[in-house]
Amino acid sequence: MASKTLPGHEFPTLGHEMSSVAVRHPVVGRLWGYRDSGFYEFSTGRVMGLTKVLGQRIEFLAVASTEPGRGHFSEFLEELRGSYREIIVWELMNDRFEESLRRQGFVGLIRLWLGESIGGLVWRRDET
Repeated sequence: MASKTLPGHEFPTLGHEMSSVAVRHPVVGRLWGYRDSGFYEFSTGRVMGLTKVLGQRIEFLAVASTEPGRGHFSEFLEELRGSYREIIVWELMNDRFEESLRRQGFVGLIRLWLGESIGGLVWRRDET
């Protein structure tokens, strides 16, 4: 598997080659392409899941902590907040996790994708 170092936080456009390329992200760590979806598998050692970066926005399709309830994801979010203007977590299936994100300033978000409504939560940096 090839590996690339990213300048800043921009991801290369990999298209059909994505699943065979690993990318090193400065906050998230090593990323592996996931079935041409645009999402990359990642693991920091404490937090893992699927993520996609689009400029100053980072999205999570799935995310889990190796030790739930110990604040690892909250620490991870603090680091991300310094690097991104927008953080999105899609398809929340854990009420406790959703409540935690809402306490940290995340609000509801619904987007239409392939004719279906997809829900998640978004945090946006206040630029004022």
